[in-house]
Amino acid sequence: MKITISQLELEWTGAAPPHVLAAVGALLGAAGASAPARRAPERSVQTADSVDVDLLGHWINGKCERTAAARCANVDLFASYCDFVNAAGRASIGIRLFNSVLTQLGFEMTMHAGHRVRRGIRLK
Repeated sequence: MKITISQLELEWTGAAPPHVLAAVGALLGAAGASAPARRAPERSVQTADSVDVDLLGHWINGKCERTAAARCANVDLFASYCDFVNAAGRASIGIRLFNSVLTQLGFEMTMHAGHRVRRGIRLK
């Protein structure tokens, strides 16, 4: 499934600045084009073109709080996202793609006490 920037705007209208929406659209459009020409392995590979942006948006809106003071361990965010997606009967995206999308949405990753922490988001 190809995700378009208009689909992303529906979920994030008012929640993210236009430059963030444009950056995510570029990320989603460019990631699939950079795949190598060689034959893919005999397993399912998740790409940015197949990210279910609506499901990711529903997870953020339903399971997370977005405030400037919020902080949360990245591993906890990813585990919550995977549980949410699996409960919906869908396959989750990989951690690298998850990290790329959250960074593009403005949730900066930093280190705190030896752990990767996201700023601006936390679990409810």
